[in-house]
Amino acid sequence: MSPLRTRLTALACAAALALPGMAAAQDSDNDSAAGDGQDANPVVAIVNGEEIHYDQVVESAKQLPPQYQQQFARIFPALLDRMVDMELLGAAALDSDVEQTEAFQERMADVREQVAREVWLNQKIDAYITEERLQAAYEEYKQNNPPQQQIKASHILVEDKALAEKLIKQLDEGADFAELAAEHSTGPSGKQGGDLGFFGKGEMVEPFSEAAFALDSGEVVDAPVKTQFGWHVIKVTDKRTKDPKSFEEMQDQLRQQVRQQAVQSLLSDLREDAEVETFPERRKQVEDKPELGGGAQGGGAVMPGAQ
Repeated sequence: MSPLRTRLTALACAAALALPGMAAAQDSDNDSAAGDGQDANPVVAIVNGEEIHYDQVVESAKQLPPQYQQQFARIFPALLDRMVDMELLGAAALDSDVEQTEAFQERMADVREQVAREVWLNQKIDAYITEERLQAAYEEYKQNNPPQQQIKASHILVEDKALAEKLIKQLDEGADFAELAAEHSTGPSGKQGGDLGFFGKGEMVEPFSEAAFALDSGEVVDAPVKTQFGWHVIKVTDKRTKDPKSFEEMQDQLRQQVRQQAVQSLLSDLREDAEVETFPERRKQVEDKPELGGGAQGGGAVMPGAQ
């Protein structure tokens, strides 16, 4: 069975399984949907001499909504039954003169253009994505993401300034910060001793961030800091410099970025060499709210580089 027919089978199965009672009709999980386990990819059906293998059913199931994929063993018989139906329909269609009809030829022309476009575009993109361009994209990333100073801080958040000042005095006298935070802080970090973890400049509200970054490691503010959340008693517990991610860590993201550059560059060149006229204002000559249908049913347009 071809990949295209497998996908069509999946769509047909999705529709069938959505019917009330269809999924429930197959209550048995079976001992094993793959058979007795003697063959990793056994033949699970034969239709007029054409074999359907287990992995074809698996590939078909991958096209289904997640709720059906999670019940693979349960829906396996129904899924296989629909694949048999699709095989029968496909064979009957190919035995007919449908390929000579105008409708078939138009659809085939559309498919041919779509496949040609995708293959050609992928070839161009693959040729565009070079190590040099990936490295250049990484250098740009490093310029935009220089090493960043971060601090690790804890805080005690209270509503009353007088209480905050009292807590600072207790800390100066040797009280344990984490214990005071657990007892008095109204913030969610109170249960963790007020620990906020590491953060960089601008990641916390002002003037909290400014006050925290002015402290040395192990130092507590000498006066409470007011924000829209209340009064903060802040302690810095550690400092570090966060370097940008390595090339290896960024490689997938860089490849996607360069891929988008390839598509934009290619489209720019094509438009420059083409004669293009668009008339968006003519939309007003027709109805304002066209019937667009209930959603894509396959074969819909996909923006280049979107996949």
